[in-house]
Amino acid sequence: MKTIAVLILSMLSLTVEAKIVADSGTKRVQMVELFSSESCSSCPPADQWIGKLKDHPDLWKTFVPVVFHVDYWNNLNWKDEYSGEPMTQRQIALSKLWKSPSVYTPGFVISGQEWGGWRSSKNLSLPAVANDYGLRIIIEQKNKDEYKVILSGQSNTKKYVLHYALLGMDIDSKITSGENSGKLLKHDFLVLKWNTIEAKDLSQISFKTNFENKKVPPKAIVVWIEAEGRPEPLQVAGGYL
Repeated sequence: MKTIAVLILSMLSLTVEAKIVADSGTKRVQMVELFSSESCSSCPPADQWIGKLKDHPDLWKTFVPVVFHVDYWNNLNWKDEYSGEPMTQRQIALSKLWKSPSVYTPGFVISGQEWGGWRSSKNLSLPAVANDYGLRIIIEQKNKDEYKVILSGQSNTKKYVLHYALLGMDIDSKITSGENSGKLLKHDFLVLKWNTIEAKDLSQISFKTNFENKKVPPKAIVVWIEAEGRPEPLQVAGGYL
């Protein structure tokens, strides 16, 4: 009887379908990137602004927020544990798309374009993006750290790069030195890990995140696609885990 029970459970486990975390659809979804730092005294208001997007009805539908912490403020008596040199390099690469390249915090970028309207955007409205590439990204979660991405609509004559990011939510950081000394900062949509998805065939990709930080578990995942050599997101999909 025990053997039969184990066999039945094994058969049931094989029929469990993967969980669909996100589906971008074919209409272009905006990727809202915030470049921030715990060492920057002007960053908390921007962090609070993007945190309010948690309650926006269009979250994950028409836009996906992602917060990168840069490392160029880490010499101000406080090292941001969530910062990294690759985050800084991404901001630099994006700035090269603009007429007046510059990197600073807090810095908002929407679908590759510099945006400063967050200070006057009382109703959390975002600028419209007219471009529609017909690209579609579906993210399926196969188990705790294994995912499958189904991509469609890409051109056969272009080369693409696919990335994923694991996001932390409701993270509290008590700052004890530097410009924000004494403040309790809250982080949402914070990039805990991001990487390039390596695959020869970009129509269906499976990958493992191998995330081992038990202190701050990821609460959401984001996948976006770029044209090779350009960091501008062409399409993005994201959702809570």
